[in-house]
Amino acid sequence: MPSTIGPAAQELRFANSSDLLHYVCQTATPTSYSPICSYPYINAGWDDVVGQGSTLYSKSSSIVFADCSITMASALDEVGYGIEQWLQITMSVLTLVGSVFLMVKLRQVRHNLRESSHRLPNHSSHHSKAPPSPSEIIALLNALSSLSMAIAWVDFWGYADVFPYMLVSALKAIAASCMIAIPMVIITKSVELISTVGLVPRSTAHKLKATNAITIAFAFVTEVSLSILECYLGQVNAGTGGAYDGTVNVVKSVINGVIYAAYTGAAIRYGLKVRTAAIAKTSNDDIAKTANDALCATNVC
Repeated sequence: MPSTIGPAAQELRFANSSDLLHYVCQTATPTSYSPICSYPYINAGWDDVVGQGSTLYSKSSSIVFADCSITMASALDEVGYGIEQWLQITMSVLTLVGSVFLMVKLRQVRHNLRESSHRLPNHSSHHSKAPPSPSEIIALLNALSSLSMAIAWVDFWGYADVFPYMLVSALKAIAASCMIAIPMVIITKSVELISTVGLVPRSTAHKLKATNAITIAFAFVTEVSLSILECYLGQVNAGTGGAYDGTVNVVKSVINGVIYAAYTGAAIRYGLKVRTAAIAKTSNDDIAKTANDALCATNVC
């Protein structure tokens, strides 16, 4: 079966450039669309159409029929695609620098605290054995996310054909995994803290901490692997890159949704425990103050 994608296929599928433009912009639907060029290439002259508005058919004559010689990035430069890239890269790099700086400062603080509390002979390097604090973990996750996004934004949609789109998708998945992990770390540490005052059994906090490590690893592996798989299957089904497989995308979204729901439930549950304890403490303090005021009124205090 001959390919339906590329310059030769355009001559078989369309009568002229106006017919091609009409198909791309009005006739085809997301489920029925068949690419006219291999991703991310497009007909020369498409930048004129994008600059004037895609439904301006008087510009269809500028499209070189049966041609796939320019990238979509070149066509979209007319509407600021390159500017958006550089803005996003700049913000990602600034966030990366800030996160690394914070990591260094937090490590210095941890080092100083341990040095001040463990001034024993031959124990000067003992601080290096201590696990990183939650703040350090969050800063590390933020740095990794920023680095991934800075690289991905070099060609975020694969329009310039700088990176394979599956690599871009994997980089975005790494960034997403880091953002998923940050609230998980915060919630787990919060439960660990409230267990120290007896609001939650310490065994529960230990189990949640172990479960959290497994869940973060699971979320990372599934997010990255399924992001690559959905691109691969999309490419196989579409005959070219730039497409996603809807079924795999739904599975990935359901997995993430379950994780979000579980940690949201944990945050609400243990947050209510803290609120109840705070209200009870306030009530007890008010009772004690009232009793003390009563004693003072009778000159007993």
